[in-house]
Amino acid sequence: MAKKRTSLFDQAVSQLLEEIGEGTYNKQLPGERVLAENLGVSRPVVRSVLEHLESQGWIAAPGVSKARMILKRPPANARKPKAKSVGILVPRPVKALAADDMAIVTSLIHHCEENGWRSLVFPVDQLAPNHLERRLDELLETSPCDIWVGMPILNFLAFGLLHEKGQKVITISTSTTKWDYGTIHYDLTSATAHAFGVMLRAGRREIVHPIVSARRPPEMVERITKILSDYGIPYREDFHLPKFDRTRKGLIRLLDSLSLATPKPDGIIIQYTSEISVLLVEGWLMDRGLRYPDNVSLIQIGSDNFIQMMLHPVSHYTTDAEPLLEAAYAALDRFFTTGECLRGALKLETTYVKGESV
Repeated sequence: MAKKRTSLFDQAVSQLLEEIGEGTYNKQLPGERVLAENLGVSRPVVRSVLEHLESQGWIAAPGVSKARMILKRPPANARKPKAKSVGILVPRPVKALAADDMAIVTSLIHHCEENGWRSLVFPVDQLAPNHLERRLDELLETSPCDIWVGMPILNFLAFGLLHEKGQKVITISTSTTKWDYGTIHYDLTSATAHAFGVMLRAGRREIVHPIVSARRPPEMVERITKILSDYGIPYREDFHLPKFDRTRKGLIRLLDSLSLATPKPDGIIIQYTSEISVLLVEGWLMDRGLRYPDNVSLIQIGSDNFIQMMLHPVSHYTTDAEPLLEAAYAALDRFFTTGECLRGALKLETTYVKGESV
C-alpha cells in the first residue's frame, strides 16, 4: 500500500510540474479541489504535492489570499509546446454529477485525450454568484483555456461573462437557449408544440405543462397559443418556479401548485432534466388517485433510462446525449483546425416516440 501511495504522489508531482512548465497556469495555482480533480487524486495527496513543490521552491506558500504563486518554471529548453486546452464547466463537483451528465463529461475528456488536448474540469458551484466576475477573472488567470465547453447548468451568466471577456465558449444543452456564443441544443420549442397537438387530438383539454425554470419563451407561447385556439381553448401561463430549481423537491412543489388551479388534469407534459424523471410524476399522480393512460395522458420531453422501466411505456421526445456530443466534437475539431468557433444556435431535432401513456 505504501508503494502505491508513493507512486501516486510521484505521478501527481510530475504532472503538476509539467503543467506549470507548459504554462497551463499563469501566475498562481487554482484551489486544492480543482487540482485534485485535474490530477485525479485526493485532496490530501494534493496537499502533499503542494508542500513538496513549496519545499523545492517551485511555488510559494499560501498567503493571506490562500493563493499559491508560481515562483519558477522548468527551463525553456525542457518545455514542450503548450498543449491545446479545453475548459469544461459542470454544475457541481464531478463526484456529485448525475449519471447522464457524468457520461457526457467522461466522453468529452476522452475526446480531448484522443486528440492530445488538455482538459480541465471546473464545477461552477465554485463561482459564487455575488462575486461571479471576480471569480471568473481568477479562473482565467490561474487556468486559462483555449475554449470553454459548458454543460447544462444553472448559472448561464458565467458563459455570458466568459464570452464578453473574449473567451471562446460553446454550451451543450438539452433545452432551448439564445445567446451570442455557440450553443448546441435540441429544438424543444417544436417538441412542446407538437406535444400539445398530440394531447388535443387525443381529446385532452385540461393540459398542464409545468415550467421547471422560467416562463415559456415568446416563440413557444406563440405556437402553443395557435394550437390551442384551433380547439377553442384560451392560452394560459402555467405555474412556474420563481427560483431556478431543477431538483426533485422543486418539481414536486411545482406540481402541488399546479393542482390548486387544475385539481384533475387530463394531460401533463413534463420536461426531463438530469434531476427529474417521469417516475416522480407517476408517484405524484398515484397519490392523487390518477393513473395513466386511464384518466390522464402523460408525455415526457426528454429521454432517460427510467422510461424503459415503466409498466406502460411513456410517450416521449428523444434528447439523447450522443447527437449533442457528436456536434460538440465537430465544433471543437473545427475550432482547433481552423480557429473558427461555433456562433449562435445549432438546433438538433427530437424524435417523437409513441408509447402507451396517451
